[in-house]
Amino acid sequence: MAELFIPPGLRYECVQCGQCCRALDVWLTDPEARRLTEADLPEPLGPPGALVERRRGRGPQRWRIRPRPDGSCPFLTPDNLCLVHQRLGYGAKPFAGRLFPFTFVLTPVGTFVGARFECRAVVRGQGRPLEDLRPQLQELLEEYVRMAEAGDE
Repeated sequence: MAELFIPPGLRYECVQCGQCCRALDVWLTDPEARRLTEADLPEPLGPPGALVERRRGRGPQRWRIRPRPDGSCPFLTPDNLCLVHQRLGYGAKPFAGRLFPFTFVLTPVGTFVGARFECRAVVRGQGRPLEDLRPQLQELLEEYVRMAEAGDE
């Protein structure tokens, strides 16, 4: 895999403000949608079909988590934590939830890492330098590339 370029000075560690889970859509692959709708999670999430909605178009992410009326994710707990993460572990979270706030720009010379400024920790420069997160970012990038390639099929 091509080189991963991480900008110096960029820092991140989740501060559990929950803002990302209140403002952003979470798109799911078919297996993620199936896993979440079949998961043993407590009510009041509603019937399984109420959790996700199908979207039209190409690409591997064909489902969207249906937000609550206030726009927040139905898996966001009152203490701003992810219910999926709490109950099923980090790896069970949808890829979009594990990727945030990071972005990848793939170029012929390598992949550039960025961070979304909807995230308070990124804006405030809170947390560890992204260079310290290189192994996790590399894993996310590999999954990102696999998903992109699957979407091209």
